[in-house]
Amino acid sequence: MVRLLRQQACEVHYNKAQICCGRYPMYMGMEAEGIQIGQKYISDFFVDEPIVCPDSACLSYLKKHLHTLGANQIQNVRATKIQDNLYELTDFLVNVLGKKSLKVPYVGTLAMPDYPIDSVRQKTLNALQKLLSVNEDLTIVRTTQMKGFEVGSDILPLTARKMSIRLLRQYREYVIDDLNAKFFVDADVNALKYFHQYLLRKKAMLNVLHTTDLFVAGSFV
Repeated sequence: MVRLLRQQACEVHYNKAQICCGRYPMYMGMEAEGIQIGQKYISDFFVDEPIVCPDSACLSYLKKHLHTLGANQIQNVRATKIQDNLYELTDFLVNVLGKKSLKVPYVGTLAMPDYPIDSVRQKTLNALQKLLSVNEDLTIVRTTQMKGFEVGSDILPLTARKMSIRLLRQYREYVIDDLNAKFFVDADVNALKYFHQYLLRKKAMLNVLHTTDLFVAGSFV
């Protein structure tokens, strides 16, 4: 992501001391740890510049919760400013840098999950779908008849492994057998990694890509 943004003439400052967004500790009931991470995030990212994140799940969590994690009212006000400056990578490329279309070297059917209409995840993939519409040899499909990708591959592997595997099996069958997809794209890093590992164990033929992979492999036109 840093390399990509620099190629687009952006001056990028990467904080090497940053850690995770804190959503996993918070979702697992480790509230004190989650709050501590949130307060570190507020301290690290109280800046005037746009803050760009490649992971839609982390961004969704920060947009929803960061302003409640400060140690005091001043920190929560700062967190609100950070939330206003937060951009998912695709959103930043489209709505800040003004990118209109992306040519990619892929041929076949590319599947994307379908999320609630007002969610960060859905807005990210809607923007990506518009960017990819110039690719005549690439068919874009959304998994409108199969919900729950983020459920099966996000927090459930840690809390309900058997249920997670059952959901991922259904998702694999739908994407590969019903949609006949060759590629699968999302912006949730951890969910994609878990889904990819599951597919490897099952020797399923599906190319799992993060949105950033498409930007790096393609070119804006």
